[in-house]
Amino acid sequence: MKKTLPVELTLSISAMIIAISSIAISIWEGITMRNHYHLSIQPRLDYFFDIEGFPDDDKTNFSTAVYKVKNNGLGPAVITNIEYFIDEKKIDTGSDENKDIIFDELFNFDNIAGHGYSTLLIGQTIPMNETLTIYEYAFMTKEAFKRQSMEFYNRFSFIIKYKSLYDEHFETSHNMDKNTR
Repeated sequence: MKKTLPVELTLSISAMIIAISSIAISIWEGITMRNHYHLSIQPRLDYFFDIEGFPDDDKTNFSTAVYKVKNNGLGPAVITNIEYFIDEKKIDTGSDENKDIIFDELFNFDNIAGHGYSTLLIGQTIPMNETLTIYEYAFMTKEAFKRQSMEFYNRFSFIIKYKSLYDEHFETSHNMDKNTR
């Protein structure tokens, strides 16, 4: 004669299996959602070197060589550190008033129409899709532009360290492989 489990015991075991399965699924779903939330506000700073030359028939406009950084991520980037290098030597820019003098003396370019930069500050937040100019030179002649724009590209290096709102740390850099920090 076979003994069968009582109905109450069968229902109790079934309820426990369902409850444990529900808890496991809830934990898995929570972990998945947390990962999704991290990705949904992750910043991504990309830099690009933009050169805008003279049109072939026009020698009256300025041409520029520009480093820009853009937040292509989905969330804001909080700047944690910025370092500039020229010819593999770290530049102590001190206050921003000194930055243009230091850069002009170190690059020593001729036929410069002007230059500009954005002040990136520690703790500054760069919103999604925001583009900032790190540094740029405007040249007065086509010859100066051709001769010096790639020199600017090769001699200038930087590293920008930033974090997400979840305190995940990232960095973007240019020419840092040849610099010793």
